[in-house]
Amino acid sequence: VGLGLTALLVDAYRWTTVRLPDAGTAERIGGEIFRSWVLPFEVLSVLLLSALVGAVVLSRPDIGWPGAEQPERTEVGR
Repeated sequence: VGLGLTALLVDAYRWTTVRLPDAGTAERIGGEIFRSWVLPFEVLSVLLLSALVGAVVLSRPDIGWPGAEQPERTEVGR
């Protein structure tokens, strides 16, 4: 089945050409990110920050899961 689908796709797109865009410069890529993609960029940064804070909270037993074991506290110097 896979070989048949591959042969069908190769035959269907044999003469199709794809024009690649010109290579971008750092200035052009930065302009696109901060002009056209600023909202998704900021939403992603907030999502990653909240995931990082959530991972830190879940990794600490004193503030993480409600049923997590509390670490024993010892007095220093005695």
